[in-house]
Amino acid sequence: MVELNPQLRKFVESISTAQKEQRERAETKMPAAAFNRWIDEMKVAGLARSDAECARLLGVSANAMVTLKKNGSDRRTALACRALLHRMAPFD
Repeated sequence: MVELNPQLRKFVESISTAQKEQRERAETKMPAAAFNRWIDEMKVAGLARSDAECARLLGVSANAMVTLKKNGSDRRTALACRALLHRMAPFD
């Protein structure tokens, strides 16, 4: 196996890290900060009084809500959050 010089190895590692971060960003469509802002906006709009009520409206458990607040959500949940905030009815 060929051993890379330290500078080249560091460069390759930085590319790998950047690619990993890019994949993670692509998988998370709604960052945690945006999800938490959605909760605040639901409360300000009078659509929910608590985080628990937001969870109920979103159809997730309390544990899932904690995870979403910490890690953000996928695209599907982000779209559901937008629909709830804009008082959209489910698609029939």
